[in-house]
Amino acid sequence: LYVYLGSTFTQDGKLASAIKAHCDSKMAHLLKFVSFVSKNSDFPFWVKEKVMKAALFSSIFYSFESWLTGSVTQPEAQYMSAVKTLLGVRRTTPHLLCLIELGYPSFKGIMRSTQKNCLSKLITERTGIEDDPFNLAWSLSQQAGSPCVRYIKHLVSQEGDILLDDLQESKHQIHTSEKTKLMTYWMCMNPKLKAPDIYSANAGVPEYHRIAFTKMRLGSHSLAIEAGRWRHLPRDQRLCKCGEIETEEHVLTRCPQRAAFRKIYPYVTYALPQMFKTGDFANVAGLCYDVLK
Repeated sequence: LYVYLGSTFTQDGKLASAIKAHCDSKMAHLLKFVSFVSKNSDFPFWVKEKVMKAALFSSIFYSFESWLTGSVTQPEAQYMSAVKTLLGVRRTTPHLLCLIELGYPSFKGIMRSTQKNCLSKLITERTGIEDDPFNLAWSLSQQAGSPCVRYIKHLVSQEGDILLDDLQESKHQIHTSEKTKLMTYWMCMNPKLKAPDIYSANAGVPEYHRIAFTKMRLGSHSLAIEAGRWRHLPRDQRLCKCGEIETEEHVLTRCPQRAAFRKIYPYVTYALPQMFKTGDFANVAGLCYDVLK
């Protein structure tokens, strides 16, 4: 941190190279987590999440209090790769949907919140201590007008909870987006944009059912509405075998080809978004699994 506050910090390329080197060294940790999830796919979600946060995130986030400039594209990509691996969805699934589904802040939100807490404490506690290394570096940086000074002053003066604001910004982006995938999510799957309790430790849902539940909500499946998007087909040509457009709502609530599955779960509310609001996650997740299978 002291080095970045000094002359080296003014050379953005050096910091970017340092971040890249950090991420390259942590790639093995990410691959180990991917391998762990693949080999233990039936482990409960909360177990995988605990491993991710304790073993992987602590490694990826190490020392990011000092990343006061430069691109964080690479560590952000590793963060999102881990989140998508945890959820069991495709890499092409929109970042926003994955974060909102779990109630997670973005990588930048976590980084900025940690930096604000760390730097505010350093500046407050060490102001006036002439022989303190941080205070000396901070004073020299202010005199030189280095880029980090502007960044830090803006950061520590920011009011409110950065993590909460970051989450609200993600929700705002979904609400204002005109992309059909994002619109389908908040209108049909998660109107309140709140993480469902199926991801808690006491949900009691088999993991393979939970994965199908998540894939259905996030559009990470192979239904015609999604497969047709890959082939750039017009929406009215993405048809089910019954002749209707094969959307998530269609296969879950009224498709005659899946009528037998709906009889297995007579107590499910067959309407969206009510189906996902009832809290009957065991039956809804089971239905999603049967329909997608």
